[in-house]
Amino acid sequence: MRNGLFDSINPSMKFFVILLASILLIFTSSWKMNLFVFALSLFLLIFFSKASLLAFIKSFLPVILMVVASFYSGYINGNQAEHSPIDSALLLSSRVLAYIGLGFLFSFTTNKKALIMSLIDQCHLSPKFAYGILAAVNLIPTLQREWTEVNLAYRVRRKKVGILPFGPLFNSLVNGIRWSENVAMAMESKGFEGDRNRTYFLKIYVKPMDFLFLGIFLGIFLLGMIIFK
Repeated sequence: MRNGLFDSINPSMKFFVILLASILLIFTSSWKMNLFVFALSLFLLIFFSKASLLAFIKSFLPVILMVVASFYSGYINGNQAEHSPIDSALLLSSRVLAYIGLGFLFSFTTNKKALIMSLIDQCHLSPKFAYGILAAVNLIPTLQREWTEVNLAYRVRRKKVGILPFGPLFNSLVNGIRWSENVAMAMESKGFEGDRNRTYFLKIYVKPMDFLFLGIFLGIFLLGMIIFK
């Protein structure tokens, strides 16, 4: 059974640690370090999270095209850089893998509701702004379904949409604005005014395990920077 330890890490702390690792990665010019970061991200995803491996593979397939294109671009233009063509190609393509790995590590192991509530509890984000973000994120599947239904309605009526589908886009935007107004009215009817002195459906706390696990992650990352400099 897979260990979901990385899934339970405080979302805000996880975000800032991965952001710090991404910034530190800018100051390295070693393709070995980039591959090490990607391998570390995969290791944590496979053994310390309950992320769907099938979903990860589906999301990773387009990345392969980006990596191949980056490798080819680095190899073609490598003669103009201080590195050899093969080193430039490896550096460019592996840098894509490193950042994709860190991004996947955060997105596949972080619950969006827990992240928003953690931003309120640990980062003192305005509750009104935070719940607005959460409402907008939850509206995305509805907007996607509406876009599909509007396009289907146009095809049933045999109306030509053209390259720029202004008609379906306008209809979808109008419905999206209507839904956003309904959400705002629902929040006001429930007495939500963005006051911090109220109860929340979910409270996020910082645990000693968060500091320990993220400290280990940063330690391994910094060790990799020393070894693969």
